[in-house]
Amino acid sequence: MRASDVRKFPWTRYNGQQVQIRSSKTGKLVWIPATRELKAHLDGLERTGALVVLTPTGKAYTRRYFNEHWREDADLVEAGDLNFHDNRGTAATLLAEAGATGPEIAEAMTWTVDKAQRIIETYLARSGVLAANAIQKLEDFRDKRTSAEQKL
Repeated sequence: MRASDVRKFPWTRYNGQQVQIRSSKTGKLVWIPATRELKAHLDGLERTGALVVLTPTGKAYTRRYFNEHWREDADLVEAGDLNFHDNRGTAATLLAEAGATGPEIAEAMTWTVDKAQRIIETYLARSGVLAANAIQKLEDFRDKRTSAEQKL
């Protein structure tokens, strides 16, 4: 989600299993399964207002105040020059490394397939994970083919 979407995210868009994302840029609305970590976090929060993310005084975040708090938290975990928007590219890369297809990543991120490919290309760490995934798929395919041929 974009920072503006996070700041305005209401509890009504979380059903205990999925989050409903409306992209502020495209207007597209989609239900996306919550990761285990997100579900645990949301389920552990006290619902003190209509919005999920509130300031320490219980009010909606302004853009500036949200960005200041983000930078403070990022500095605490030594995130370096990363900004909030980098989370989206990182998420897309993690999905790719997990074996998600371009269309799957695009839907999860509320992007077009072309944009998903461009973002993955930009953020991909070139750590060899995708190459290892590709080789494993090749080996699995060969094993299945060999097994099917032996049954004939």
